[in-house]
Amino acid sequence: MNSQKPQKKLDQSQKIKSENTSSQTSNSTTAEKRELLRIKLKNDIPTKMVIFFGIVFILIGLVSIGLEIALIHYRALNYKLANGIWGGYFSILNGLIKINLGNYDF
Repeated sequence: MNSQKPQKKLDQSQKIKSENTSSQTSNSTTAEKRELLRIKLKNDIPTKMVIFFGIVFILIGLVSIGLEIALIHYRALNYKLANGIWGGYFSILNGLIKINLGNYDF
């Protein structure tokens, strides 16, 4: 039983090596693979959902900044750290990146 497992690994490594050598020899297959990947990305990525989550993250960031401003105003516990402002900034940045990637034309 143990002798079959190394044989399987050897077969898989030979298969991978043969695929790599065959893909390196022809440039047309590389161009075809890129085109297929571009089409697959264009069809399979849920851009509406990505944009929706981007907007949600921007709203979460704005709420976080607003709550931190309220904590600073009322001098609540650890208000000097401004955690909500930092966290809100990064949430807004994350949302903007998601929206920009959702609008990217593959």
